[in-house]
Amino acid sequence: MDSLIKATLIIKVLLINLYIIIFITGTTGCGKTTLTRILVGLYMCTGDTSGVMCGECNNCSASEEYILTGNTDGFMDCVIEYNASSLTGKDSLEELIQRIQVLPAIGFPYRIAFIDECHRMSQAAQDSMLKYVEDSPEHVIMIFSTNEPEKVLTTLKDRCQARIKVEKPTSKELLAHLMTVSQAENIKYDAAGLRMICSYSENSCASFFESVEYFGFCWFDC
Repeated sequence: MDSLIKATLIIKVLLINLYIIIFITGTTGCGKTTLTRILVGLYMCTGDTSGVMCGECNNCSASEEYILTGNTDGFMDCVIEYNASSLTGKDSLEELIQRIQVLPAIGFPYRIAFIDECHRMSQAAQDSMLKYVEDSPEHVIMIFSTNEPEKVLTTLKDRCQARIKVEKPTSKELLAHLMTVSQAENIKYDAAGLRMICSYSENSCASFFESVEYFGFCWFDC
């Protein structure tokens, strides 16, 4: 099945069933963080849409900024992005829980906690998190992300209502996507150079775009 179709179906299933504890895995650079930020935007959208952001509500403006830059200021503390290496003790975890326990600010349907690299949580933090997710309030959505799922407690993973594995695109998919974007944005590109970068980056989306910028095979058509 085409990867875009699969992604669309996954998103629709998540929204229709309103899964609020989500576990995302995948290798480094495959797009886990981008997928998570898009999900945040979809959950926060207050427009009458199905599986897409309306692009018109105030929340969508904050979401667009967040997806592009990671800036959560527009969410009034209703979106909290943590690197799990900071959740190494009971106190730091309690601080996170206290922040998301509070009802969301007016205009926002949820408080969402995105815990990146969740395998870095200490054993004690994972045990405490397990107890919390078993009885989390309805206004809280928690998204865990990791490239080392084997280091996360099995019991914690089992409590997640949805588990998503993000796979790297093939070289063909990655190249076709970038060419499509380049053409839409009127950007000149060297196809041979892009193919070489695909191979060099081992199909990692993050590495690919970093390499494109570094080597300068794409440039704006001014």
